[in-house]
Amino acid sequence: MVILLAVLVTFLILSYFYSTRNFDYWKKRNVPHFRPIPLLGTIHSVLMRKKSISQYLCDVYNMTDFCCGGFFIFDKPALVVKDPDLVKNVLMNDFSHFEDRNTAENKEHDLLSAVSLLMLKNHEWEEARSRFTSTLSAGKVKAMLPLVADTADRFVEHVRDVELSREVTECRELSIKYSLDALSSYALGIQANSFQNSDFYQAARNLQNATFSRIVHSICYFFAHMFVKPFRMTFLEPASVTFVTEVFKKNVKLRRQVEHARAGLLEALIKMEGEFKDYNIDIHGLAISLEYLTAGFISSATTLSFSLYDLCVNPKHQIRLRGEIRSVIAKHGGLTYAALREMEYLDMCLKESLRRQPILGFLDRRCTKTYQIPNTDIVIDKGIPVYISLYGLHNDPNYFPDPERYDPERFSPENRDKLERFAFLPFGEGRRNCIGVNFARVIVKMAIVKLLLNFEIVPSKSTPEKIVLEPSGFITIPKHEELNVRFIQLADLPILVR
Repeated sequence: MVILLAVLVTFLILSYFYSTRNFDYWKKRNVPHFRPIPLLGTIHSVLMRKKSISQYLCDVYNMTDFCCGGFFIFDKPALVVKDPDLVKNVLMNDFSHFEDRNTAENKEHDLLSAVSLLMLKNHEWEEARSRFTSTLSAGKVKAMLPLVADTADRFVEHVRDVELSREVTECRELSIKYSLDALSSYALGIQANSFQNSDFYQAARNLQNATFSRIVHSICYFFAHMFVKPFRMTFLEPASVTFVTEVFKKNVKLRRQVEHARAGLLEALIKMEGEFKDYNIDIHGLAISLEYLTAGFISSATTLSFSLYDLCVNPKHQIRLRGEIRSVIAKHGGLTYAALREMEYLDMCLKESLRRQPILGFLDRRCTKTYQIPNTDIVIDKGIPVYISLYGLHNDPNYFPDPERYDPERFSPENRDKLERFAFLPFGEGRRNCIGVNFARVIVKMAIVKLLLNFEIVPSKSTPEKIVLEPSGFITIPKHEELNVRFIQLADLPILVR
């Protein structure tokens, strides 16, 4: 018994010293930081699901007025950079020092995620980015406009047939269904029928759900890499991946057998088989299709639902936007690609919603070679994770006065040049920015245009006065995954937009 106790005490002492061996890292560099505790570092609030990753990184951002702030992921030092000039260096000027994301990779147990643009590192990422950029070119997005418009029409029909009779409509789930229909049409060449709660909708909806296990896996992929491989963790839900994989392979086979007039993603992926020797459509093609589908519908739905909420609780802006929509459509004789691009106030409203509630509340990078922060003595060692808090920047009163106020005029032509460019980064910036930003904008704008032409969006009896976010995961999610509003049919007839 005495020997057992001595072994236990020795183990605890050694564990303490091992887990705290790096805790003077930021102190020695004179970087403001949260005080760590043994074993957990400073991220215990994230591990206990009291705060999301985004909320925690915002706390680090707000901790100091210095250009950066330190924290500890278990025993590993990490940094949040907050000065816009330093943010610019990380994302663009000194990209060669920060070219990788700080996400885990698990090719053995999660190959499809490992070869995605999100997870790939160094030269592999550069090759893949170059290869797939053309699949979301401006021309491809413009060609998809009729399909997106048809999907938005089905959204309107659903609201008219189902939601008008309800006192409360949960617009986040509707936004997910619409976005999933639009993205599946492009990424897989199918009509998902999400508003009918199809099997495909159920599977795709669960690719990145907010269940406890998914949240744990997400935290580990971003923060606790050491658990990913031993516990065979996956970034996407395995059963859903299997279902979508079967749909993908089935449709690729059909595209090979029958010529298809539409130049969608599948056609581009099939064409790549003869262009790249190291390309396997069942791995690399499937991976990019999954990534476009998942990241696309989540980002579009998140942006759309928060935008609808903001317009709901700010009726004067909704009225002004509806007026612009009608005016521009009348000018162009229909809802064309050019008309959508000309809707300046719509763009301003979207940017303000993205400022208030960014899709992902942070950007992550890993220092790939030693870097000295300009005009300081601070050296960031190779391997240190570096984060940019979008919540911190987007809600910093130094860049956006009265940040809690919804004010699209911040992004008006008159004010645009006054904004600090690297304080507003909803889709990232530099070479690792979001590849699908243009398509996502078209999806969101089309839905808002079609909805405002037909309905007034007003507060319901359960519309929150202020949005509260779920304290877990890495995607911006409202409390209880709900954003409740109410749709009312406009008294005047909607304008013909086909």
